[in-house]
Amino acid sequence: MNNTLTNVDQINTDILNKASNMLKITFISCSIFFLSACSSLMHFQEQPVQAMTDNTYKTTCNGVAEGWDSCFRKAQRTCSNGYKVLNKVQTNDFVHRELSFSCK
Repeated sequence: MNNTLTNVDQINTDILNKASNMLKITFISCSIFFLSACSSLMHFQEQPVQAMTDNTYKTTCNGVAEGWDSCFRKAQRTCSNGYKVLNKVQTNDFVHRELSFSCK
């Protein structure tokens, strides 16, 4: 009977060790992912405004680093007398945004 308990204890210890190792691997993997994401934000490069036709422009504001406010700031910088939004497109995953506008 005592030998059986020892075997059960050993199995439980093995299971706990494996679970602990999996948690460590998961933690390390998540840490690497978040550090790389932070690094990409630190080296963020704003997407340029593209001239489409006379007085009509298009810009994108993608990912976490750029939201709609970034697109609107780029439109304001491009058009000193204000701008008119022609089209706003956003993907369902909220990652890709595109703004078309014309200067007033």
